[in-house]
Amino acid sequence: MTSLEKWFDDAISDGKIRRIPHETISKGKLIGEGGFGKVYLAECNSMTEKIVLKKIRKCHIKEKEKDILFAFIKELKIHSNLEQHESIIPLYGITENRNSYFLVMQFANNGTLSEFLKEKRDTLDWATKISIAKQMADGIHHLHSRDIIHRDLHSKNILLHNGHIKISDFGLSKNINSLSTSTSGFFGAIPYIEPKTLIDHRYKKDKRSDIYGLGVLFWEISSCCIPFKDYISNYQSLTGKISDGLREDPIINTPLEYMLLYKDCWQPEPTDRPLIQMVCSRLESIRIDIDMQPLGKINENNGDAKKDNLRQHLQNEHHNLTWYQRVALLESIVENLQSIHTKNYIHCNLHIGNVLKGKLDYEIEIAGLSYLRSVEETGLSKELYGVMSYMAPEILNGQPHTQTSNIYSIGIIMADIASGGKPPFGDYPSAAQLALAIIDGLRPKFSYGMPRCWKDLMKKCWHANPAQRPNVNQLLEEIREIRRLGSKWIVENIDEDGTDASSVDMNMSSVEEVNSDLRRFSHGDDLFDSNENKQFTA
Repeated sequence: MTSLEKWFDDAISDGKIRRIPHETISKGKLIGEGGFGKVYLAECNSMTEKIVLKKIRKCHIKEKEKDILFAFIKELKIHSNLEQHESIIPLYGITENRNSYFLVMQFANNGTLSEFLKEKRDTLDWATKISIAKQMADGIHHLHSRDIIHRDLHSKNILLHNGHIKISDFGLSKNINSLSTSTSGFFGAIPYIEPKTLIDHRYKKDKRSDIYGLGVLFWEISSCCIPFKDYISNYQSLTGKISDGLREDPIINTPLEYMLLYKDCWQPEPTDRPLIQMVCSRLESIRIDIDMQPLGKINENNGDAKKDNLRQHLQNEHHNLTWYQRVALLESIVENLQSIHTKNYIHCNLHIGNVLKGKLDYEIEIAGLSYLRSVEETGLSKELYGVMSYMAPEILNGQPHTQTSNIYSIGIIMADIASGGKPPFGDYPSAAQLALAIIDGLRPKFSYGMPRCWKDLMKKCWHANPAQRPNVNQLLEEIREIRRLGSKWIVENIDEDGTDASSVDMNMSSVEEVNSDLRRFSHGDDLFDSNENKQFTA
């Protein structure tokens, strides 16, 4: 008697697994084939719904397959002790003939999550997407609460039955489905695999490895696309890129809280990922009507096609905008930033090109949220992001991004709003000279006819000392106070003087030092915002 036969006999005699008489089952059509045998769609006389039979050979196991077989038995033991859960595909029992055992499982009539998302891509609303994510997280919570790790999450072993999520292959069927065995010799479809495993195949996966896979699945739900589809024919090259931090970019119109959640789930360090209890809690807290915020990549044609970036709007409507309307626009921008800061994030590329203006009067949205970083994450990095004109002097001096550097960027955006969308520093001889000038105190000119309250608030935002800048809540409070005082008060406080905010004598020896610092950045991939100064990504 083989180990497999002995364990099945013991499990059946102990009542852990139900034996289903083979003669009650009509073998149906072949629907798949995996490492242990074939998979059939069938019917059972004692069941009203169709079933799936997964065939496992009793004998003739090759020597190289024995370790996999023993691992299968171990995981099947776990499944036999697992209570049923609505988000986990049920194992009804086993049946056997002379040569093989068959796992008898529920047939998921809506197919895999991958198939479902592809089919419903154009009709799936966000309420349904969040519901799918919640069901998936609930199923993983059920496993983790019983110290069971799935270890092989991807969208082809997440099934749907009557519209409800059913997690399958959690550590027991992973070896049956050949899809989940990569050419690198470890289990799991590469885009969903814990990065530590990609670096070291001996790395022992744990519960937070499942959280990483959930993060990728959450992104897939948002996009209705398989992750890293451009690498589908070259997954080997993808392995190194994921290990180096490559992740998919957020999709336009993703709810902000949902995007922040999956970014936390796919953090490279396992200890930085939330536990499943927190994942479930954060999903429950998402309110579609409040948390919806369009997301987009940073590029010249960024964002929703129905929206202009704010510079375009200002250039078109400059002479029609009252100062009260400009204050209202600013309030909407800062409200968007507040939603980012209250979640303990920083926008590392905040400039007017990724502030979007909708059709409604004060419909403002901050795009470029693929550049969001957590406060803890930016504290460990000195990467240089952004359009130089909007970068705080301390960042140009090599310090990390902070929430106060976002406030500095708001000050420069205020200059844009005041001037009608003119680039804040015009044409500058070189990026190095501009960087040095900003460090030494250069700021945009004050526009003619600017209200004193606007000028004073702008100066607070771009203060050279980050500690002297208001935080986002203080800034929003001041803006709302200006609006409360009304348009008449704003007009009465207009300053007719249009002077420079600061003048700087250029120190050419220092320019050489800055040039040296800037040579480490790649200029081949520089992006441009309209006629704006170069954007550096390093």
